[in-house]
Amino acid sequence: MLLLAFVVAGMVGVFGYRQGTTSVEAGSYSLEVSYPRVTRPGVPSNWELRIRRIDGEPLPAVIDVVSDASYFDIFDENGLDPDPARSWQEADQLLWQFEPPDGSTGLVVKFDARLQPNIHWSRSGSSTVRVGGDDVATVSYSTRVVP
Repeated sequence: MLLLAFVVAGMVGVFGYRQGTTSVEAGSYSLEVSYPRVTRPGVPSNWELRIRRIDGEPLPAVIDVVSDASYFDIFDENGLDPDPARSWQEADQLLWQFEPPDGSTGLVVKFDARLQPNIHWSRSGSSTVRVGGDDVATVSYSTRVVP
């Protein structure tokens, strides 16, 4: 009976890939992250961050994105677009520094990856947009890994 319930759950997509979105508006910034909310080992899993000025002003010349490195450790990266001007890791923080084009009011960062085949547990993370050394917006997210 339990096996039948498991098979039926799989047939109706309970264990399938699902994308999630989380967002926040803070000050004059909007931050939105689209992430794999539910996924399986070996499955392509895309993560996307959108930064936007909601007051219509242009973005500053340099924007830092600080994320939990342990969250991104569960992925095999295929690509990051656009490439950051600089990137580095400090302890459990992954830092990307972007230089948006002059006059732009938004920036989209796309992380194309697949979940590593040996990952069998869930992972939570967060991303913070930092401007001039000040944190302006933070979002948190969690990816659940199913069989």
